[in-house]
Amino acid sequence: MPTRRPGASRRGRRRSTPSSCAPATRSARCPRRPSAASSRKRSTCARSACVGPATAGPPARRTSAMRPAFWIAPAAMLGAAAAVTPPLTAADLILVGGKVFTADPARPWAQALAITGDRITAVGTTAEVRAAAGPAARVIALEGRVVVPGFNDAHTHVGPGLGPGVDLAAASNDPELADVVRLLASEAGKAPAGTWLRGTIGPRVLDDPGANRQTLDAVTPNHPVLLTAWSGHGALLNTAALRALGVSDEEPDPPGGFFARVRGTSRLNGIAHEYARWRLERRLAEQVPHADAVASIRRYIDQALRLGITSVQDMGSALPAPRLADLLREAGAPLRWRVMRFGMEAPSAPDTVEGSGRDEKDGVVVWGRKWILDGTPIERLAAMSAPYADRPAWTGRLDFPPQEVRAAVERARREREPLLVHVVGDVAPELALSAMEASGGAEVWAPLRPRFEHGDGLTPSQIARAARLGVGVVQNPSHFALPELMIARLGLERIRTFQPLRSLLAAGVRVALGSDGPPSPFLNILFATTHPTNPKEALTLEQAVAAYTARAPPRDLQRAHRHRRAGGLRCGHGLQGKEPPLTQQGGVFDFLRARGEEFFTRVSNELMSNPRFIKAMQTAMRGKEWVDQAVAQALKTMNVPTRTEFKRALARIETLERELAETRREAAGAAAHARQPAATAHRSAASRRARKKKTASAES
Repeated sequence: MPTRRPGASRRGRRRSTPSSCAPATRSARCPRRPSAASSRKRSTCARSACVGPATAGPPARRTSAMRPAFWIAPAAMLGAAAAVTPPLTAADLILVGGKVFTADPARPWAQALAITGDRITAVGTTAEVRAAAGPAARVIALEGRVVVPGFNDAHTHVGPGLGPGVDLAAASNDPELADVVRLLASEAGKAPAGTWLRGTIGPRVLDDPGANRQTLDAVTPNHPVLLTAWSGHGALLNTAALRALGVSDEEPDPPGGFFARVRGTSRLNGIAHEYARWRLERRLAEQVPHADAVASIRRYIDQALRLGITSVQDMGSALPAPRLADLLREAGAPLRWRVMRFGMEAPSAPDTVEGSGRDEKDGVVVWGRKWILDGTPIERLAAMSAPYADRPAWTGRLDFPPQEVRAAVERARREREPLLVHVVGDVAPELALSAMEASGGAEVWAPLRPRFEHGDGLTPSQIARAARLGVGVVQNPSHFALPELMIARLGLERIRTFQPLRSLLAAGVRVALGSDGPPSPFLNILFATTHPTNPKEALTLEQAVAAYTARAPPRDLQRAHRHRRAGGLRCGHGLQGKEPPLTQQGGVFDFLRARGEEFFTRVSNELMSNPRFIKAMQTAMRGKEWVDQAVAQALKTMNVPTRTEFKRALARIETLERELAETRREAAGAAAHARQPAATAHRSAASRRARKKKTASAES
């Protein structure tokens, strides 16, 4: 792998730390500008849609950017201001000498931009933008750094947390059942009776015949236990947890979900799938103390701001949408928020909890209704038209019967509210598309801008129909990090068209990217541009950044925030808090070595300033059997990876690195040995000719 350290001359530069968006002296023309006292610090502005060095200071002074990884400019497409025209008023801040990504296919990159007050008024070459500067303009020298729009996380889940309890320190997110039982027994011996014990599980536990509440009860009779699948679509509870949540031994299945039961009886065995799980989590979340809920949301906000996220779309949390919106407002959410309604009833039933209509206040808008129509291949619950490769008699299942899917579509048409549906297999999108075609077609649905969440199983014909109807797709690239598991579930033939991305854009489908897992945009851009499961569907770097910033399919928030207004584009000023460490291009090895924010900033620097890094990652990740176990497993806990898991992943990668280096040395040695006889023969022949020539010369 490459060993060069790009930008080595900047090594050792200290990373600055983010400051909160505290009140600061602001100029009359740019209310988001920090004071001169903060010009050497980095801050994230409360309403910021742009990230970069602090901008206040003496008039007309030229300041060098402190080399952040990238700058985040207004969340609106910079391309809308890319054509430089005389601004209404002279700019009082200009950023020059950089690489400004405009998201305009005709002119994707510029060198500079001008800001007047809180609006971007020009984007173009450095010379063009300098001409727009006023006499007292502040000039920021970007020194070649990249400016990108603020990131819009188009699909995530923000909630109040699960309240007090003990979290199991498993070695991975996919432990064996025996390991989970040992951990539960250990924690139950230390925690007071009644303390919630929580953990994360994966397919190994869910597929284990012994995974039931009786197994958990044997070691935790007095502690409620909640083990949630990292896919978000299943959970295992013991009897104490079911009792604490008011679930009876023969609880009926709720709309959209089901409980697994003891064979031959109606007694629950402790496993809850789909809406059965989400109903239980909602009951638990409603018990979280108010102060803890607000604190949990504030922690998310802090993390989002550090990652350059300026707008968030919550796709259904453990709380009803009105309650979550109130918490976001109380938390002083300095991001723009869109909260989707996620009801616990069938689409045909009245909803007295989530509300209806557009509710917008204090930067938070509740607008749109989401339905989850099937599961995922991880639990084999995505509804497929063909059987699963590793379970030939099973095709998954729908969460709602076809008539309820049609009811969801009709409800959105009647209420004129955006329709958002989770579809992963190919059966659910077929039902939704057919229902939209039968209820008005593109004339009705294109203005409503419906969207599919994930759309992993969309077939080529379904993609074409979605484009005609105006259906957008929000994809989550971190889901691409499971190639081996997906091949096992679907088989090699079906995987070739699974999780489409590039082909969506080619067909004219509006595409946006969201996290639905690790929140880093850079992590998801990395996977969008490599796509380990289906590399031919990978996006270009420009396509991925555009999809993560300006190409959100629905009416994401107020469109005024994302489109040109009279006088330019809205802009807030703030800072990306930390400068990334500069490191060698080490492919997957460095990719795993970094963790948390250190990883995010490391990748952002490479990703945004060196597109060749994408090709290096594609080469490093394709065809490696260990990608799923080593890389994807670490990603699932990338926020706070466990020490044991992280060390195991590193050890495996380091072993492979050593083996690869040894193989290369052996190959080089073999090649040299193979060349040696020929070289020796050549030298011998030359010596003989020289001796012969010398002898002939002496004789003459």
